[in-house]
Amino acid sequence: MISNKNLVAVVIPIYQTELTLIELSILEHNLEILNSYPIVIVCPQDLNVFNIPIFRNCQKLDIKRFSNNYFTSIEGYNELMLASEFYSYFSEFRYVLICQTDAFVFKDELSSWCDKNYDYIGGPWLGSSNNRYLNKLNSLLADFNLIKRRDTWFLFKVGNGGFSLRKVSSFLKVLAHPAYNELINSIRGASGEHVFATEDLFWSFKAKELVPDFYIPDYIEACGFSTDRRPNIALKIHKSLPFGCHGLGRPNVWKFWKDLIKRILKSENR
Repeated sequence: MISNKNLVAVVIPIYQTELTLIELSILEHNLEILNSYPIVIVCPQDLNVFNIPIFRNCQKLDIKRFSNNYFTSIEGYNELMLASEFYSYFSEFRYVLICQTDAFVFKDELSSWCDKNYDYIGGPWLGSSNNRYLNKLNSLLADFNLIKRRDTWFLFKVGNGGFSLRKVSSFLKVLAHPAYNELINSIRGASGEHVFATEDLFWSFKAKELVPDFYIPDYIEACGFSTDRRPNIALKIHKSLPFGCHGLGRPNVWKFWKDLIKRILKSENR
């Protein structure tokens, strides 16, 4: 039986120390909300994370450094999130919560989400109701080679990796599968498949090819965990604030959340 201290680690990837004031405020807020869990900063070998002032007094802070190459590009980060060395480091934990600096935690529901026993959950990729109808029509017409297939196949699926909960043993099981290397190499080499080398798309769509019972919730359930694109639609579905949100670096997402987030941060600084 896993003890509470080994239930989940909060993992915050950091690749630079030059954060904006709002990013620093959000990071401090997230650390405070999740301060009852072990917190691990994942960063490049050469980065001095203590140049970020709030890390200097964080008593539960652990730092795990990986090769600089993992942090120099999106492709490098994808490789890290698909590397067994990453998940092996957290093998004492049942789960890791990936919480990037463009994510915001509204409330501590972390333990309850761990109790749901999913292998992977992140904010769903939502579209409008028109997207759903047009996606079906596009797929039908594309099957007959009448039009080019549009890139809407990922809509209403789960989910984005920037704020995501991952069961460590299940991820290691996928990565240790005898066919994993063949699968990932074919994905990286095939022009029509290379999109699945993006780590969250791999875990969302390809992991089940290796481990069929890899357990991911539907998009309706995931709306309660986090929002990513189309947060307005997610709130209509879930009807209350989720555990967290992601994508604050995107103008439309930040525009939707900024007033609420600023009010929350202001109330904490009184």
